[in-house]
Amino acid sequence: MPSWIAAATLSDEAQDPLPSCFSARSSQAEAVLSVANNRPYAQLVTVAGGLLNLAESSFEDSLDASLSALLLNLSPAGGPSAFVLGPGDSVALAIDRPAPGPGREVHIDAAGDNSFAVAALVFRFLSAAAARRL
Repeated sequence: MPSWIAAATLSDEAQDPLPSCFSARSSQAEAVLSVANNRPYAQLVTVAGGLLNLAESSFEDSLDASLSALLLNLSPAGGPSAFVLGPGDSVALAIDRPAPGPGREVHIDAAGDNSFAVAALVFRFLSAAAARRL
């Protein structure tokens, strides 16, 4: 874990829907968090307090990367950002260090139940569309 992160609650349990760990690629400028989706459906994940750096992130699936870029462009300025992980996919997610200041915490959470359903439906639809185009 990078030294600028005061605390992080990560789970590497096999039954956890989003096991994660910090990568050795983390630095004083950004944290690189490896996240896997252990579910047979797409998951929508939100990041608050830190800026996602998709250019430095490495998605296992190009569809995940494309959907995440679209979601990031739709995210309100200063609000939480979101990314999508397809069933069984993973990402090395780059999170830029937030500006110093009181109360600056980075939170990474799975989105609520309704968001899961929407993410799964959208992912299934776009996966089918991409497969037919290829």
